[in-house]
Order: sequence, then structure tokens, then C-alpha cells
Amino acid sequence: MTDAFPWETAAADELLARLDAVDLDVFERLCPNEQFNEEHVKLLLKDPGLAPELVERISREPRFFQKNAVRVALALHPKLPRVRGIEIVRWLYWRDCMRVALQPHVHPQVRVVADQVLAEKIPDLTIGERMSLARQASRAVLRSLRLDQDPRVIEALLRNARCTEEDVVFMASSGDSHPQALAVIARSGRWRARPVVREQLVRNRRLALPVALGLLTELGRAELGAVARQAELPSLLREAARRRMSESPRRAGSA
Repeated sequence: MTDAFPWETAAADELLARLDAVDLDVFERLCPNEQFNEEHVKLLLKDPGLAPELVERISREPRFFQKNAVRVALALHPKLPRVRGIEIVRWLYWRDCMRVALQPHVHPQVRVVADQVLAEKIPDLTIGERMSLARQASRAVLRSLRLDQDPRVIEALLRNARCTEEDVVFMASSGDSHPQALAVIARSGRWRARPVVREQLVRNRRLALPVALGLLTELGRAELGAVARQAELPSLLREAARRRMSESPRRAGSA
């Protein structure tokens, strides 16, 4: 039976009451109706059961696709075809890319591309934006932030639940880490408690000498020996490590 409802001319409130009847054919009839607007489309896209063909058709309607809120709703929709999802994430702002990358119901390949796009945007972000990103980013994006030169970004990254010991060891041992970023790691109770992190911090010649000297008291004999033998470290630090080794095992710690 042909749908007699006047989709082409109906008022906005009338359309709102009949959104559950919108399918691909109805959408085509709706597009010329100026009363059919962004709000209707966003409500439509809240339905995870929409047919993939309808979701993709919505994504290709210019007057809706130009709205960022619609692009985000499309990218987050579980029925959006993978290829179209990969195309759409490249149009998103960084916060929206992060939302897509962290949503488990989004196609895995779309999430991967969202991470890639987000990583590409990092150089253009402000410090505050990078801090916000560091606190929430996925593992893939987190790796792109590990050598950020602002210690506030590193501090935010260390609080990210996805940050692992592997990430912190990388930062603690890297010759490209900023000295203040290394100091931030050294002040972190959570990460300073990890023996491998402490050792890599002390053996990183970019760590400020007073901070390195303070960490010596928490190293075992094997770690102290490694510091004492590392020729590129300051002589004062190497000598302090040797003195610690000469003390009783109870004070200097065990291997």
C-alpha cells in the first residue's frame, strides 16, 4: 500500500511524530521538505537498528553532512558502512575523532583511522587540548604523546588508565624526553614505585642531577652498579652510586 502521508510538505512536529516510519524511500521523499531538519536526522541516527543503506544515504545528503553534529552521529552509528566511516572521520574535529576511536561498537578499521587522524592533528593542538587528549587517548594516540615537550601533558598522560609500564619506561629511558617531563615521572608515586622505571630515570642523562641523586636511595645493588658503570652519566652521580653500593645491603637494597 502506498504511504499517503504527505512527507514532502508535512510540518516539523508532524515529522517528529513519524520518524519511526522513515526508511530509504521515505527519506528520498523527505529531502526536499525544508521542515525536515538537522534535529530530525540526529534523532533518526540515535536508532541503532537503521538499515545500513539509509545511514549511508543520510551521509551523502549535502545539507545534512555539512553539519558537524550529523557527521559525528554518522561516524558513531554502528550500521554506517566501513568505507564511508573511514571517509567521514577525516572530516571530524579532534574531540570527535577521539570519541569515535574509543567507541567499541564502531568498526575496528574506522577506529584505527580515527586514531591516525587524531595523531596527525596533535601538532596543531594547544597545550590545554593536548592535556585533555592525554588524559583520555587510546593506546595508539597515547604513543604519539609520549615525547611531548610540555611536562603538563606528560603529567596528564601518566593519569590515563591506558598508560602502561611500557609507555613510562619508554619515556624514562628516551634521550628525547624533556628534563621536566622526566621529573614529572620521578614525582609520580604510581610510576616511581616501579623498579624498572626508577632505574631508567636515573640512567637517563637528561634527568636533573638532584632528582637522580634522590632516586639512588631507592635502587638495588644491580641497578646501582649499572649507574656506576654508565660513563656518560655525571661523575658525581656515578660516585654516589658506588658509595651506595659500598654500604650495607640493608641500606642500599638488594639486587
